[in-house]
Amino acid sequence: YQAMIDRRCKQLGVNLAADFSDTITTAVTTEQTITFPRPRIPMTKEELDLLYGYMVHETGHHTRPDAFKILHALDLKPDHPLLGLFNIVEDNAMEMQVSSGFMGDRIALSKGMTKHLDVQSELLKKNPFPPEQMAEMIKMMAASKLGVEGRRSWDTQTSQQHSIMDSVMNTEATKL
Repeated sequence: YQAMIDRRCKQLGVNLAADFSDTITTAVTTEQTITFPRPRIPMTKEELDLLYGYMVHETGHHTRPDAFKILHALDLKPDHPLLGLFNIVEDNAMEMQVSSGFMGDRIALSKGMTKHLDVQSELLKKNPFPPEQMAEMIKMMAASKLGVEGRRSWDTQTSQQHSIMDSVMNTEATKL
């Protein structure tokens, strides 16, 4: 996988980084850099699927540079609710485009999302949000559920992903 990740990043002119501080639990991207959370060594097959899914997803954003231009033009604060909505719409449009190009990318996005939801749900079960952060958690969970729903047209694991989400969803988030 490493050679494929390096090749894609090089083709797109994007730097690759790993965050060894344990401060991030998912991959993130900027215009210049894709950052992965700390990899566990040795990795299981599922963890490799997650890493590869992150790579396909995050490099997919760099095939659509107009999304970064739109974000800059909006000039919103990092916690602005419109950024979450924009991210859902962009993720769905980008993943639909990327998944239609190569069956391997479609499978990687599907397996990666399922594993990502597994990891995030386990983190949430171990470290529930404190009461003062409950409103943010409800928004985050509802947005994640909406994002998963947007995958239904192409992702064969959507039902499994919904089941994972439902196992940790707060009833208030479910109502949204």
